[in-house]
Amino acid sequence: PCFMPSDIERLGEALAEHCFKPHAATRLVRSAHPIVAIYEANATDTYSQQSAILGRAETALVTRPGFEVEVRCLLGADEVFIGQILSGAAVGEAFDAARRSDPSFDGGTAWKAILSGGVLRAL
Repeated sequence: PCFMPSDIERLGEALAEHCFKPHAATRLVRSAHPIVAIYEANATDTYSQQSAILGRAETALVTRPGFEVEVRCLLGADEVFIGQILSGAAVGEAFDAARRSDPSFDGGTAWKAILSGGVLRAL
């Protein structure tokens, strides 16, 4: 089973100190190449923006919350936060690392990716 919003409520104030385990179907793939853009272009047969993606590094969050594989591009502080969580850091440590990379980081989009993508194991 995957981590759910109700699990956040159960942890309460202990969330900041909690270390999660990634779901078995979760992978973070860092590349010097635009792997998510290339994947999406091939999945939809649209090459109209091919020139815009050349030479760009991307990090892919690959999950399988049900029976469908989902691939998301992680950018900036979201990549830092989720990468830290998947590496075993406590939530508070991951948040601090993300804030150091981008002081405006609030965690909203990162938690949305975690909760909707089946990124973490259930408690």
